[in-house]
Amino acid sequence: METNISAVFATFNNIGPGLSAVGPYLNFAEFSPLAKFVLIFDMIAGRLEIIPMLMLVYPKTWRKHF
Repeated sequence: METNISAVFATFNNIGPGLSAVGPYLNFAEFSPLAKFVLIFDMIAGRLEIIPMLMLVYPKTWRKHF
């Protein structure tokens, strides 16, 4: 549980290594491909902030305005 939570915090906040199995001497190799995809999404969401990410999936953003 500590590894998973610290991995999400480390990727979402772009703060570097997490705790336990994702600490400074270990890496994210033990996670499944699906978990790595979620962590990649967390990295992108953390970098772009949450409001622009929500605007990308908001349907009204993609409609043409006349």
